Amino acid sequence: MKSYNLFACLAAAALLQTTALAQDNSYDITAFQATCRTLNGSGRLTTTVLTGRDVRRHCATSVSETNIDHLKLVYVPGGDQNGDLIQVVNKTNNAVVCTPFRLLFQKQVAGAGGVTVERLAFIFTRVEGSDPVGSATITETHTGSGRILLSGRMQFYDESFFPDAHAIITGSFKARSK
Repeated sequence: MKSYNLFACLAAAALLQTTALAQDNSYDITAFQATCRTLNGSGRLTTTVLTGRDVRRHCATSVSETNIDHLKLVYVPGGDQNGDLIQVVNKTNNAVVCTPFRLLFQKQVAGAGGVTVERLAFIFTRVEGSDPVGSATITETHTGSGRILLSGRMQFYDESFFPDAHAIITGSFKARSK
């Protein structure tokens, strides 16, 4: 039953496949963790942890790959004409394997001097034209050394592939410029 819940949570991400290359301005996601709340077969709430490794594994499975060691999560600012993307890419050639999250239609507030920028975005997990499934806040911090650090929090609801396995997912991620 626990593996069903993990699969339901992974399916809730509704990964989008694409054949593009990640943009050069992408940031490596150094941490990703989410908590999925679903109902089990007995109608009880269960909690499953979803990590970046799980997202990479599900993405690889969606394109019939078995090895996830050559894949990584990246944050792509401006990767969509309406906002940012979180993608799974091949470490070797930067080819995009899938796009699990689109963070679109953002509003932002910048601190004095633009050192810190706080953004609010709608989360989309399905194909183009779908409705948003949640929201995210992203804090962008510019360090004195020219590096940019991102810290994000996400919360969304999804029923992707299993109508009887609705999931409420909350999580966070951290990323840094190269």
